[in-house]
Amino acid sequence: AEWPLRPGFLAPLLETYNFLKEEEMAIFRKYLARHSGDEIQSFPNIKQKYHLGKEPYKESVDCLLAITETSSPITKFKLLISFAETICSCVKDFYLQSGMSEEEATDLSCLGADDLMPISIYIITRAGKPELLSELEFLNNVTNMEDLNGQEGYCLATVQSTFANIIYREQEKEMSSYSVGDHS
Repeated sequence: AEWPLRPGFLAPLLETYNFLKEEEMAIFRKYLARHSGDEIQSFPNIKQKYHLGKEPYKESVDCLLAITETSSPITKFKLLISFAETICSCVKDFYLQSGMSEEEATDLSCLGADDLMPISIYIITRAGKPELLSELEFLNNVTNMEDLNGQEGYCLATVQSTFANIIYREQEKEMSSYSVGDHS
């Protein structure tokens, strides 16, 4: 069952979240200005075996983009789950199409956090939507805590952690650039 919001309710609510998340969104916009066109090879923490050809992880990018196009929280969560699932299926499908056995492709598609985080950074960068920060905050706030203990909560936490990682690294770069020139 869908849980649609009343027409006109979501837009002002997301505007409020946009206001509350403006600092993080500004940092992410600066990051995007520098990296939105980067190819997967320029993301140093993604292992070569996960580069996957010409348009890697396009299905995962599309899932994130679709989150901003729906007003249903349930649909947004389904898209978050699809985001996570399609990362693994992209890896598996790529290697199956390359002639690898089902077992080998499945093994490669079982990603740990050390592989998932850099790939998620690439996908979020490719999606290029700072307003996803507000969407995630909205989902976090309209969902019961016990509902966040399952797959939905895991996927939400993964994407939120990915954004936090990007923003933290950007803040670190900014702080180090200030301290390099400050000798007083």
